[in-house]
Amino acid sequence: MDGKYWGTLTRRIVEEDEEDYDLPLNFFVADGFRCFAQVCEKLGKDGSAYQTYYKQMADALHENFYRPAYGGYATMISDHEPKHDLCQGMMLYLGRVPDSKPVEKLICSESLLKATLGLSVYVYEGMLLYGQKDYVLQDPEERWGGMVHRGCDTFWETERG
Repeated sequence: MDGKYWGTLTRRIVEEDEEDYDLPLNFFVADGFRCFAQVCEKLGKDGSAYQTYYKQMADALHENFYRPAYGGYATMISDHEPKHDLCQGMMLYLGRVPDSKPVEKLICSESLLKATLGLSVYVYEGMLLYGQKDYVLQDPEERWGGMVHRGCDTFWETERG
């Protein structure tokens, strides 16, 4: 594999003749490289190339999706401003955000669309990496607590049931 290739982003076909780049898809590729590097290490194999690919992709995500005027990350490369807290959490989770404070503030502002319950783990893990314990305790209590207070014995797929 050519390491330079992995510094680029994975495209997504939007319509027949159009393509765009989306942060979540590329996040999963970058995180996959990081995880595979860890697997290699556990097996006593050299995973340094995969660690390099991870760093290149994470840096490319920051470079292409960060919107300084808003202090956060766009979902699609064609977006002018951040729309989803999942993308903010994913970037924090990668641990390669040069200045996390604006991103943390954006998540806490609750001005973005919330991550689904199943993917909120990336937001929580990302916020924990930067010491945002209060948010990680408060948000699940508010979002999942309603299910508990209604006497549910399992968690719903969405907050609305």
